[in-house]
Amino acid sequence: MPQPLQFLSAVSPQFDAAVLDQWGVLHDGSKAPPGAIEAVKALRGAGKRLVVLSNSARLGNDASDRLAALGYDTADFTGFVTSGETVRDMLRDRTDRDFAALGRSVFLIAREPTLIEGLDYRATDLERADFVLLGSSTAPEKSLERDHAPSLVKAAERGLLAICANPDRIGVTAKGFIEAPGLLAAHYEKVGGRVRYIGKPHPEVYARCRALLPGIPPERIVAIGDSLEHDVAGGGRAGFRTAFITGGIHAGEMAETEGLAKLSAKFGVTPDWVLPRLAW
Repeated sequence: MPQPLQFLSAVSPQFDAAVLDQWGVLHDGSKAPPGAIEAVKALRGAGKRLVVLSNSARLGNDASDRLAALGYDTADFTGFVTSGETVRDMLRDRTDRDFAALGRSVFLIAREPTLIEGLDYRATDLERADFVLLGSSTAPEKSLERDHAPSLVKAAERGLLAICANPDRIGVTAKGFIEAPGLLAAHYEKVGGRVRYIGKPHPEVYARCRALLPGIPPERIVAIGDSLEHDVAGGGRAGFRTAFITGGIHAGEMAETEGLAKLSAKFGVTPDWVLPRLAW
């Protein structure tokens, strides 16, 4: 059974480092939750090493700049890992089997072309594309049902591999939840397409986190996030302890009777610790 907590300090002796989710834990897009900035400072004061891990199709410096603008001291973080930067590096290096087999013409669904800028790829129309790249969310201006579904059906008919640079299906903003790239990827699979997901809960991003935390065994790292499907599942698979923040994307479900039990059964994971928000 998960242990309910109000403050991470209660279990501080059990971990040496924390891998922190960004959206829903450190901020909602416009502000930090009450006490979160102080919690980060206290974690560092207690000697914990901190890595930010985000299912964001943007680069790590975007995460750093955003947190600085919200009042965090970015010197408190050992590093920043994003699914987007991981994808960009894999597109550049082409050492992974799937990425090595990609052509150079991309059907890009994204708000901006950051993931291929400066690389030997070109955005093109669906008829000439070699693969699909699902980058930063186009919501709320564009939606799956209204804008993207027909193209995804055609891409699946052509047998194009889709690279999903953000497995999240729901995005957190100051104005509420929006569609995230993982929702498009799930629809692509539903219509017969093949998707390669990069980001939580998949292993590539956790390997990058471990590289930033040399000498710390996985069982001495805690993954802290508000998604059971991504943060808790991914952290558990990486061998980390896990802390579930209940006030994020699952807040509505957690308000129901036996909310945590239902969510754990739905996603097949159980966190070690449960907190309403990030607090020291």
